[in-house]
Amino acid sequence: MMNVSMEKALVMVRQNDLERAERMRQLYAVEWVAPHLYDLVLNTEKLSVDAAASALVHMARRSEFKATVESKKKLHELLLASRIRAGLKARRATQNVDIDIQVTDQPRHFGRRSRYGGGKARRRASRITKQGYYES
Repeated sequence: MMNVSMEKALVMVRQNDLERAERMRQLYAVEWVAPHLYDLVLNTEKLSVDAAASALVHMARRSEFKATVESKKKLHELLLASRIRAGLKARRATQNVDIDIQVTDQPRHFGRRSRYGGGKARRRASRITKQGYYES
């Protein structure tokens, strides 16, 4: 366990939040604090850890939260799109290319829109994704 002051801990938490927010923007094109992204928000300043955990278990057991074939398919599509996006961001040649990735049942369907890098970067990004580097 780290032994840090309350002030230092707050600075570390804020820095971590900023880094996570940037990662969410880059990988998923979302603001992680947007309330529409969440089904449930628990204020742990008002609830104990045990009460929050109990509420989560209760909600997770409800029928509307059960996984369906459609929800599993959607989750897999989101996972694949985020792996492709992360892989492109990890490569210098494509890290500044803004590509809209849509995963569908249709093989090799690539939606592209680029703000940086022009046609050459888009073609390289398309080649990388078509080569299947990020398939699960």
